[in-house]
Amino acid sequence: MEVAPSLLDKFCDSLKKGDVLLIESEGGVPPNLLFNFLRRRGAIPLLAVIPKGLPEVKDWNSTDGKLLILGQDVDPDKLYELIRIIRQQPEGTYILVIHLDLLLLKRDEKTVFMFLEDLTNAVQKGSTHLIITVDKRILSPRQMAAFESFSSYIIEITEEITGTQVTYHLRVKRAPKGGTDFYIFDQKNGEIILKRPSL
Repeated sequence: MEVAPSLLDKFCDSLKKGDVLLIESEGGVPPNLLFNFLRRRGAIPLLAVIPKGLPEVKDWNSTDGKLLILGQDVDPDKLYELIRIIRQQPEGTYILVIHLDLLLLKRDEKTVFMFLEDLTNAVQKGSTHLIITVDKRILSPRQMAAFESFSSYIIEITEEITGTQVTYHLRVKRAPKGGTDFYIFDQKNGEIILKRPSL
């Protein structure tokens, strides 16, 4: 198999300020994996927002930027607090929102999608970058389509189960130069490793 470590780097190099990247997966992407990837790219300051109840984020320190927790630092019933904070971020900031789909468990669908619209507008006006992760298992096809409609670009991670073996595949569904084939998605020492399957 051919190792393709630069695929995500090339993809992220094409992102412009104000773009919204949606990462769809089954079960969610470990936050530390995304933090490490963004750190390696020098994406600091980074504002990360995670829902209360997710596993504690390891190896986080203030040099990585601000970490907010919905339900602790930001009240889910007062989502405008988060919009205000995001508007205050410097141009070029990477804003990472983990498991935004979980808001649908606490708020009605209309409120969540109005918030998502306000969130994307704030990012575009502030010339920051927004990365959202969602769990496809939680969302209905209609809700998934709504999340995709707010996104500039989409990365999809799927899993293939063969016996007791689970293999993860990643593909770019929508990007400036179109999509990609599937790559085998793996992690090693907190880093993202992609391999192109041999034919």
